[in-house]
Amino acid sequence: MKLEDKLKEVKGVAGIYYKNLKTGEIICHNENLSFKPASIIKLPTLMAIYKMAEEGRISLDEKVKVTYEDRVPSCGAFNAFTDEPVVDIRTLCFLMIVISDNTAANILFKYIGIDILNKEFKTMGLTGTHIERCFFDWKGLSEGPENKIVPSEIAFLLEKVYNGTFVNEEVSQKILDILLEQQSRWKIPAYIEHLCPVANKTGESDDITGDAAIVLGDHPFVLVCIFNDTFVPDTDEWIRHYAKHLFEKRDLVCLSDEDYIIDLRYATEHNFTGRKIYDSNTCWLNYHTAIRLAEAKELFEQDGYRIKIWDAYRPISAQWKFWEIVHDDNFVANPENISDLPPYRPTHMNGLCVDITLTDLEGNEVVMPTEFDDMTEKAGINYPDMSDEARKNADYMWRIMERVGFKGYDGEWWHFYDVTTDPVACFDFSI
Repeated sequence: MKLEDKLKEVKGVAGIYYKNLKTGEIICHNENLSFKPASIIKLPTLMAIYKMAEEGRISLDEKVKVTYEDRVPSCGAFNAFTDEPVVDIRTLCFLMIVISDNTAANILFKYIGIDILNKEFKTMGLTGTHIERCFFDWKGLSEGPENKIVPSEIAFLLEKVYNGTFVNEEVSQKILDILLEQQSRWKIPAYIEHLCPVANKTGESDDITGDAAIVLGDHPFVLVCIFNDTFVPDTDEWIRHYAKHLFEKRDLVCLSDEDYIIDLRYATEHNFTGRKIYDSNTCWLNYHTAIRLAEAKELFEQDGYRIKIWDAYRPISAQWKFWEIVHDDNFVANPENISDLPPYRPTHMNGLCVDITLTDLEGNEVVMPTEFDDMTEKAGINYPDMSDEARKNADYMWRIMERVGFKGYDGEWWHFYDVTTDPVACFDFSI
């Protein structure tokens, strides 16, 4: 399901920015619009202050007295103090992020200066992200504009932190360490943090909710979600599920029906099972395999052909359905033989295999040896009695596919393995 369709499940205006930090894939929606951020504005504030400290313009050891008048409601530690503590800038920054302390944020806004912070934002590459008022400044809210963030700008900052290029590697690591201590874990981290570390900063108000995160591990990505005019409980659940969806997707990329004719037979009843196995006709492949297929696409199109895709990534759960129907290793891989341990091999279930045929530029299929999923010897590429035209077309398709890095399966003329990409473990990503 595409992002725009998923967003129909929740109320409000959404800004989404996802980037896979291994493949470079980007998925976004309203990514360059400005949004009311709630506490996510504290993230660029933290980064601006650490940048200024590294440049010698302030010291994180400078002390500030937290007065009774400074204290504001909601999350924070200072309302529990019975006196007026004196704390350093470093501690204020830590509390502002880790427990989203509003009093700490306001003190930093005032101590550093909102105008100075906004100027610093611009030097950091932010053009639409800015501070207009302190938290719980009802007078400022009634008289002027709101604080704003831009999803793509927040994601840009997070990517620099991940790459160690925000100011320098040491400053980037300090910011990452603080974000990893964040105590609000019920949005992006909720369903995935037991599997990988998540460094994040949340934001929430009456009709605003969001999270900005670096998801670490073997398949790292940045994800910024911000919703305005929404119903927070439902939207938080949406964010949790969308983050889980992206995590489970790993390095798969979605192929466009503008580039290929996508006819996933297992998304219909027109297949050997007679059943609809997949929920959608959305086609996924490993990122590197998709690059190989794009190279083949260009070569085919130069000769007047298009690629029609019959199958690509296949969830393990779908493979079990196939095996229940056909217990024949010659045509259906036995899912019991799937190993969680290396060495792995290219397969549909890790997105490194694709089943294809060719059409002319108008989409008419060329003659090939058999129909898709023919489970007889006639489907073999070396079957001796195929027609001359089918032989010519199948051999041509194999030559091009092997030239770009695929290897065909002798028993199925339509089936190709990517042999240029290191195989990964199979996984179960719902399509």
